[in-house]
Amino acid sequence: MKLTLFPAFLLFTSILGLKDEHEENLKRWHMECFQETKVNPDLVLKLKMGNWQIKNKLLKEWILCVFNKYDLMSKEGVFKLDTAMSLVPSADRDMIEDYIDACLPKHIAEPLDIAWKYAKCYHVGAKDPINKNKRLHYMTLFY
Repeated sequence: MKLTLFPAFLLFTSILGLKDEHEENLKRWHMECFQETKVNPDLVLKLKMGNWQIKNKLLKEWILCVFNKYDLMSKEGVFKLDTAMSLVPSADRDMIEDYIDACLPKHIAEPLDIAWKYAKCYHVGAKDPINKNKRLHYMTLFY
């Protein structure tokens, strides 16, 4: 399964033109989280293709794991805005901060649900034509 996933992952990361070091970190974190959570890589591919209808606890664990490794979210589900903003050029910070705020739950929730809802909102919203002029690629974990 890893062999099937790896070429697809390379395609998604190369589309963005991510910096070499960042791209290498993402690859490593994805693979580490596959090993730690035992999620089926095919489910992650489905997310990358836009299928967010999947309900799977291991997939939620994988998302939280990647956020943890990326240092964007604690294991308790606390989003680290300072880390996120350090990835964004100053000209885009207000726009990105508003978008992040819109995607974070407004009520207490389990860490897995916080990570899932944030990831879904961020990535589905980034694909929405209404957001085409927003540069939402800064904190992508899946594309």
